[in-house]
Amino acid sequence: MNDVKVTRVFRESWVFVTEYYFVWLKGLLLVGIPLAVLGWFLFPLVSSWSYRSILVLTCLAFIIAFGFAYVNKFALTMIRNPQMVKLYFGYAVWYSISDGLLTRLFYSFIVSAVQVLILYMGWSAIGINLGVASLFSFYRRAVSPEAIVIFQFLFPFLFMVFYLLFTYLVDSHFFLLSYIIQDTSSRDNLAKPLSFYGCLRKSVLLMKERRGRYVLLSFFLASFGGLIGLGTHLLMDLIRQYIGPLLGELDDLLGLIQMIPVLVFSSFYCVFVLVVRTVFADTLMENDTEVVDFGD
Repeated sequence: MNDVKVTRVFRESWVFVTEYYFVWLKGLLLVGIPLAVLGWFLFPLVSSWSYRSILVLTCLAFIIAFGFAYVNKFALTMIRNPQMVKLYFGYAVWYSISDGLLTRLFYSFIVSAVQVLILYMGWSAIGINLGVASLFSFYRRAVSPEAIVIFQFLFPFLFMVFYLLFTYLVDSHFFLLSYIIQDTSSRDNLAKPLSFYGCLRKSVLLMKERRGRYVLLSFFLASFGGLIGLGTHLLMDLIRQYIGPLLGELDDLLGLIQMIPVLVFSSFYCVFVLVVRTVFADTLMENDTEVVDFGD
């Protein structure tokens, strides 16, 4: 098994992002925006358990499955052949969509259906039975500045703790699943394609001795996201403080200007996270001929 160093993963990822950022962004937005708009219209239709809700949840699962299949395939293609993707962008996008699509979509649908069901049932259970909304009502009713400060510092800490626990106990086992699905389903694969259970088993096997490093990787990415969020918030405050008075009562224009750093930093962070995860996954899979054999 390949020795994966987190620092090397970040260095390689930084090079991929800085040299090909707009190729990444264009490839993701081209398919991501239509899927996001479609999901935005469908999600409000889910109310309670009914035939309509089940149908909508199924459609959402298909949308997520298609999105995962495309994004992970495009990311692997970019990591392995960035220059070719840049030169033949249209073909690369079509290849990322069409290569072994039915198998990739079916396997990805199984994963996304479980995720959608867990998220929906979990959110319903938390919101209705456990009354997690009381946590936020406590925040709104907190009149003491000290209480607000304590809450603001305590909540991110608890979130990070539970996030890392979930990452180590659950997510680390199945991290490679989506990437293995893309490779083993490829038309160019000379090896015998793995079944869904085979993909699942291979993910657990390859991650067996790398779970700690995956948690470390996730911690750095989450911390980086927190820093970007904090920096974006401070920049928005500066815009409101120094540009707001110049615009007078043009609140809508001020809001649009404040959205610029949000869009810029959030898009960069999303691309960087995807690249880091893909570089990490590709490093683990690159010498395993049971996953895929491209004949080179």
